[in-house]
Amino acid sequence: VDKVAQAREGKLDKVVGMDAEISRICGIMGRMNKANMIITGDAGVGKTSLVNAFVQRIADDAVPEFLLNAKVYELELSELGGDAQYKGEVDDRFKGVLNELAAVDNSILLIESIDKLFDKQGTLFGASVILKAALAKGSIRLLCTSSVEGFTKNIETDKEMLSKLDRLNVEAPDDVLCLDILRGSIAKYEEFHGVQVPDGTLPESIRLARRYMTERSLPDSAFDLLDRAMVHVKGATDGREKVLCADDICYIISKQSGIPLGKVQTSERDCLLNAEDTL
Repeated sequence: VDKVAQAREGKLDKVVGMDAEISRICGIMGRMNKANMIITGDAGVGKTSLVNAFVQRIADDAVPEFLLNAKVYELELSELGGDAQYKGEVDDRFKGVLNELAAVDNSILLIESIDKLFDKQGTLFGASVILKAALAKGSIRLLCTSSVEGFTKNIETDKEMLSKLDRLNVEAPDDVLCLDILRGSIAKYEEFHGVQVPDGTLPESIRLARRYMTERSLPDSAFDLLDRAMVHVKGATDGREKVLCADDICYIISKQSGIPLGKVQTSERDCLLNAEDTL
C-alpha cells in the first residue's frame, strides 16, 4: 500500500502534535546504517497516528531534503499470509516484496504490528528470518509498530533483531494535549454523524474515558466514547436537537460498564465539583 499516495489523496486522518516524535523518525530514516525504527505503545496511544503524521509530512514536502520524494509502502500482513498453498509460500511472497522494494529509490517499508512476524507459533515467523537478513545487508529501511506486550514477548528476546532497531515508545497524552487532539479532529465526526459537539463536552469525554475505559488508552478511548455517544444522539427518535451533551456520554459509559446511569452522573458531577479544572 502506497501510504504517501494515500496522504496526497487526503485519505489519512489529520494528526495534532507529535512534532518531536516525527523529528526523531526523520533522523533515524536519514542514517547510513540501521535506518530502522520500531514504535511501541499501549493500544490507543496513537502509534498509527504517528506513522500517518510522518507520511503526511513527506507528502507535504515538510521533511529534510533526504526524505523528499520518499516512498512509504505498508505491508499488509493479512495478505502476506492469506491463502498460502504450500510450505514456504509466505517466505517466497516476502522475498518478492523485499526485492521489489529494494528496486525503488528512497523507499521505506512500513509494517504495523510487526511482533506478529516474530511469533514463533505463527504462520509468518519464517518471514522474520528473511527480514533480519535484509536489514543486515542494509538493503531496506524499516518503520514498524508493535504493542508493548508484543514487543516484550516476541522482539525484545530476539537480540539480533533488537540490535537493528531504534525504539520509540509512545505514551498516552496528558489531558491538555488530548483535548487539543480531540479539538483538531472532532469536525470530521460532526460531519459524519450530523451531530454538533460543544467544546465543553470534550473535557468530559476525556475524564470519563480515563476513569471508566481503562482497558484502552487516550486519545483513542475518548474518540471511541465520543463516536458511540454521537451515534446515540443521531439515532434518537424523540425529536431532540442533534447536539451532544454530557448526559449522552454518561449514558454510553453506563451502557458499556453496567453501572447505573444515575451513579455515573452523580459520581462524575461530584468529581467535577471537587476537582480543579486543569483543562
